[in-house]
Amino acid sequence: MEFTRMNVGQMRRQAMERTQVKEQQSKDYQNQIDNMSKHNVGGLFDLRSIKKAQSTKDIQERFYDQDRVIEKFESFLGHHGLYKVRNIIEDKIKKTNGGDLTVYGMEDEIKYLDDVLTEKENHLSKN
Repeated sequence: MEFTRMNVGQMRRQAMERTQVKEQQSKDYQNQIDNMSKHNVGGLFDLRSIKKAQSTKDIQERFYDQDRVIEKFESFLGHHGLYKVRNIIEDKIKKTNGGDLTVYGMEDEIKYLDDVLTEKENHLSKN
């Protein structure tokens, strides 16, 4: 094995060439990834565009944001004066959803109870 002697200028030029090749490979790879999300995927869903879509963010907020639902539940209890029966409502949600206070279960129960209580208030106000 023989080593070739190089001066500083040759070593610098060789290092710059290697750097340019690596940068080009990186750009080519990024372009390939970008093009993959633009091409026809044969009737399948393009997961990158779905993940970035506003509707996905809305769904995440609507169905998976625990803090928002708990705040809504607290507001619901305060509006209808149901703090005394909070545990009963939570137990029903747990029983309905397999022992957990799920976001969807809480949303569903809030909607149901709100409709029932609003109808009752409307009926009482007519009399």
